[in-house]
Amino acid sequence: MTSSHCPDKRVISAFTENEASSLTGISQYQLRSWHNEGFFEAEFAEKNSRLPFSRMYSFDNLVALRALNKLRNDAGVTLQHLREVKRKLKPMDNNDWGRKSIYVVNKKVVIEDSGALTEALSDQSVIEISLRVIHDDLQAKVKKMRQRRSSAVGKIEHKRTVVRNKETLSGTRVTVDTILEFVNEGYSVEAILSEYPALKRADINAVINQRTNA
Repeated sequence: MTSSHCPDKRVISAFTENEASSLTGISQYQLRSWHNEGFFEAEFAEKNSRLPFSRMYSFDNLVALRALNKLRNDAGVTLQHLREVKRKLKPMDNNDWGRKSIYVVNKKVVIEDSGALTEALSDQSVIEISLRVIHDDLQAKVKKMRQRRSSAVGKIEHKRTVVRNKETLSGTRVTVDTILEFVNEGYSVEAILSEYPALKRADINAVINQRTNA
């Protein structure tokens, strides 16, 4: 009996064509055709195919065959693409199957190996973009951008690029006139702060003091 891949201690047992068909969902006729045309050869095969048990499949063979069958029937991957993909799948052993997953994108196979995704045929890394990571990262950047320096609290400034050169509370776009309107309407400091959570008590006091000293 010859083998296209030398057997080793990792081979638990061998399976007949009938057993392989039952376990993988692939008909014996299809298995025989795939073997004869070289698409997927049994691990252990006699040159004389007429002998009993002339084709025996390893457990790793069965895993690869079952994966190919699911790719073909469940994911609609073309046989032409499968011919290329099986070159990646057939040499895998128990250790490989335990750490890898297969994905299909636009009927093309992508293999995950310990968290890394590669396109099955080109071995090119698949770029994974997490929208959740982008969202959270951007949210953090916005929060950081809007954080005021402690040195800006309680100060009033003029900036030509902010609110048409009106006086604003430093580090914000809140104008002094806006706060004064609340003060003149009788709002307490706490009430104004509830309207503008980014402000501090020192900010409101700075506006009140400026009005008093004017």
